Amino acid sequence: NPLMMERAMLCALEIQRMEGCNASVITGNVKLASNGLEGIYRHSRENGVLYFKLKEPPRIEQDGDRLNIIFTDPVMYEEIVLKPDILVLEEELRPREEDEEIARLLGIDVGPGGFLQEDNIHNLPVRSNRVGIYVVGSLRGPLGLRDGWTDVGNVVLEVRNLLGKGKRVLPKNKVKIHRGKCTTCLTCFRLCPHGAIYWDNRAVISPLACEGCGICASECPMDAIQILDYHDDQIKAEILNGKQRLQLDDATPWIVAFCCQNSAYEAGQTAISFNMPVPRGLQMVEVPCAGKIDIDYIMSSFEYGADGVLVLACHKDNCKSIKGNIYAELRVDNTRNMLDEIGLGRERVEFKTIASNMPVEFVQTVHRFETRIKDLGPTPRSFLF
Repeated sequence: NPLMMERAMLCALEIQRMEGCNASVITGNVKLASNGLEGIYRHSRENGVLYFKLKEPPRIEQDGDRLNIIFTDPVMYEEIVLKPDILVLEEELRPREEDEEIARLLGIDVGPGGFLQEDNIHNLPVRSNRVGIYVVGSLRGPLGLRDGWTDVGNVVLEVRNLLGKGKRVLPKNKVKIHRGKCTTCLTCFRLCPHGAIYWDNRAVISPLACEGCGICASECPMDAIQILDYHDDQIKAEILNGKQRLQLDDATPWIVAFCCQNSAYEAGQTAISFNMPVPRGLQMVEVPCAGKIDIDYIMSSFEYGADGVLVLACHKDNCKSIKGNIYAELRVDNTRNMLDEIGLGRERVEFKTIASNMPVEFVQTVHRFETRIKDLGPTPRSFLF
């Protein structure tokens, strides 16, 4: 961690300046990814501090009332034995004990080590999984005061973007709950990654907090929740009309690829715009998040005649809805088991992660899948709707 590295270098430099003292720092990579650390590192070396950057931890052996540190120097490839008068272990910054309760009260996800920011690239620098709740400084990780003040500035910008001139314009009916179908099971309340659903004698979705990912809609056992522009009927109609639009012959496999609009769909569109060769029978179905991909969509694709289904999501820790890719992969696993049970075969469904800047990998993925489907042959007519 850069903060720990800074403290270690400053302490080593202070020791080196003492008469009759020499300081050595044994580390892995020297983390200098913060303002001023490169200068401190260079200055400490010029004053005689030795740095040993090891790939493997050293051995520590007892030698009477002293400790010997034994390791192989990565430059000279010779065994070195240090016999220090004082051995200091690296500090470890941990979150406060009360942070766990704060996270529970605010409904925010914690990250590695229990800090109050989940490890997701879309949270950087100061966002949490909930709109309007921000995490700064050492609350979100081992950060120093300098980085903390930078976070304060970032929060000011985030709040300004959130509030604008005091009003936010939102799509009308962004999410709708069918009260006649809702059985108040609270599945949506428990699963919403953004804390956008609250209880007021019934499940209520806050349009200000909702990100429109569709996880709640896909997990609702009664299909009582629908997302604007991504209604179940709309998506199924798009699938049903796909083969006709593609005008495929019987020899060309029809592959339905459900693509997250933030990653795989952009990669696919980039591939097409650069005239990269994609399978003729590929139909891309855009979804707001892979978490919106329902098992029913996959099974309906086969009922309508699809020969294979791809589910393409964001990479781990890169999903804007935090867990959308995780839910999608779980549903694919469940679908595979169902396909095995009915005799269609699990090989006809595939889950992959693709980033928006990976058009080449997108093309490679769909071509590999097409080759597999060609080997399997068309979907048996007995399974068609």
